Amino acid sequence: MPYTRPKGKKNNEENTTKYGEKDFEYEAADVFHGPQGCIFTLRGIDRKTGYITYRSEKKKCDTCQTRGKCLSITVTTKIVVKHIWQESLDEAERIRLMEYWQRYYPQRSRTIERVFADAKERHGMRFTRYKGIKKVLMRQD
Repeated sequence: MPYTRPKGKKNNEENTTKYGEKDFEYEAADVFHGPQGCIFTLRGIDRKTGYITYRSEKKKCDTCQTRGKCLSITVTTKIVVKHIWQESLDEAERIRLMEYWQRYYPQRSRTIERVFADAKERHGMRFTRYKGIKKVLMRQD
C-alpha cells in the first residue's frame, strides 16, 4: 500500500489529561463504549467523507463525574467519528510499522513505481480514450 504519513495531532497531544479517540472502544454492535462505561450510539454516516458519527447522550454527560476529561465547557455531548474503512486503515498502519516493510519500502521507488511511470508515459496509460465504464472496459477484438 502507498505510504501516507500520519497527519494532525493524535490523542489530544496538547492535553494528556483529556480522553482521546483511542480511549473509546468500538463494539461489533455498532456502538462505542467510553472510558466510564457510557455508550455512544450511531448518529449518521457522511457519504462524501465516509465517516460514521457516534454521539453520547446529553443526560448522561451532564451527570458524568469525568465530564471535564471528555468535554469542554461549551460542548454538551461527546462525538466520536470512525471511518468506514477504519479496520483496513489500522491494518495498513500496522504493516507499515513492521521491520520488514520499513526495510523493503525504499526499494519500491526503484522497482514497481518505475514500471508504473513507464506504462503511463510510454504506453499511453495516463488517460482513457472513452468516457464511461462500459466504453472503457469494451474489448477491442
